[in-house]
Amino acid sequence: MTDNSGSLPGIRRAFDAALIAAAGRTPPGSKNADSPAFSTFIDEATDAAEALMDCVKEIALTADGSGETLTAGLERYLEKAISAANFVASAPDVLQELCHALARELRLPDDPESLRAHIGYPESPESSEIKSLYRIALAIGKDPAGRDLVLDLSSNRAARGLQAEFPAISALIDHHLAEYGWVRSARTNLDPLSPKELMQRIQVALLRWDAGTLAVAAGLASPSKKTQAAKDVPEKVPGLIEACRTVAGGLSFRPVLLVKARWISRSFWEKVAKAAGCSNRQLAYATPAEIRSALNGTARLEVGELDLRATNGFSLLGSGGQVSARSNDASTALPEDLTGQSVSLGRAAGRVKVILDADEGGKLEVGDILVTNLSTPNYEGQPSVFPYRTVPAVAIEKAAAIVTDEGGLLSHAAIICRENRVPCILGSETATSVLRDGMIVEVDATRAAGTVAIIQA
Repeated sequence: MTDNSGSLPGIRRAFDAALIAAAGRTPPGSKNADSPAFSTFIDEATDAAEALMDCVKEIALTADGSGETLTAGLERYLEKAISAANFVASAPDVLQELCHALARELRLPDDPESLRAHIGYPESPESSEIKSLYRIALAIGKDPAGRDLVLDLSSNRAARGLQAEFPAISALIDHHLAEYGWVRSARTNLDPLSPKELMQRIQVALLRWDAGTLAVAAGLASPSKKTQAAKDVPEKVPGLIEACRTVAGGLSFRPVLLVKARWISRSFWEKVAKAAGCSNRQLAYATPAEIRSALNGTARLEVGELDLRATNGFSLLGSGGQVSARSNDASTALPEDLTGQSVSLGRAAGRVKVILDADEGGKLEVGDILVTNLSTPNYEGQPSVFPYRTVPAVAIEKAAAIVTDEGGLLSHAAIICRENRVPCILGSETATSVLRDGMIVEVDATRAAGTVAIIQA
């Protein structure tokens, strides 16, 4: 078997990809979507995920850094992770069978888009993270003293000030980092979200929007579309609908389950990396067998090879629990983050909306990342994404950040964004061709050279 890491959505790390590739794939034994086998599959997957989470919490606390405890912790982790990975590997096949059954019951075309409105897929962790952040900003904004503290200080000092003077708010931030700190490292080479970076995003949100707008961005001010769609579902198939939702969006069935597990036990993996003679990031591109050999002293990790896997991507070879990895050649190098010039400082994350004509501005929702090509107003009198000062900048007021293909520090777009305090990166050259509607990205315009990282494709 040869498998490229790109075929495992949400997994860019060789360690986690190898676990999924080696998994035994244990789908239910029945093709009847209403059979008890599917219910058993979901229950067993949930149990396996919970056992993995219990395991990583324990090894994070008990591993003392000695070779013996690290090896024991690794073996415990591998046992639980491979069990959970069986269900992750099987989930696409199970979901396909469930969707076939649902399409038959509803007499709909058997394709994902036709079923989407009926299933009402659960919100992804990436989307939930963004809404959670806006809820924290909303909570801070309710207290004028808290809002002033956050906006008057640097991001680091603001975080420390909240901890000292507003412990309830600080607890919300700690919970957010514990629950979602891992999210952006699933598909990128970014480190997990830090308190400073989280505070930078909160500061931008408080600068930009009032309580009502923040409530919309947090998903608190309007009824859920998923709930509305569910009302149209025939009563005879609620169990089938729920099974589809669970397998499609439940963390127990997604590759990012393993990313979250590694995040929870990050203190353990830092000790493993030190013992293996590499960085924590390099360790993520080693296979379980390579790590085991490094801890046992039978072979050293080839850190140069691990760096190549991180840069060029990798292929997985083998099956039946014996999976190895090798780096791809330079021609298949993974796309780097988009870069450009930061012309209005700040950090934000949100869902991409590519708008090439100002008439499309109506599709932009509060908190979206506006991606467009031009940075100048339309001199032919047509509507513009970047209007003159005499025209309300409706689209810009909704955008959490803006990324363009063209433009520079003194362009019209740069001036408009600075006036509206919108984080903005201009001159990316390829944003409108690389980014697509619905992607979740993080825009880092806190430095002169800004970056746009794809968090969820």
